[in-house]
Amino acid sequence: MATLSEIREAIKTTLEAGIPSLTVYPTVESVLNLPGAVVYPEDIAYLITFKQGAVTGFFDLYVLTDEPS
Repeated sequence: MATLSEIREAIKTTLEAGIPSLTVYPTVESVLNLPGAVVYPEDIAYLITFKQGAVTGFFDLYVLTDEPS
């Protein structure tokens, strides 16, 4: 199973490949370059079914832009 860091990095890689001008941060940083996006884990549900675990993760993606000049 992938770790939280691996999932955040995969989201970052996928978004940057599709939108080359977007800087994606897998974690919340104190300084961001705009336009940018931050991947934030919203909720992680751990389910146990038939003696096997299942994990469902929900992520928020905050897209940040600056005002046009």
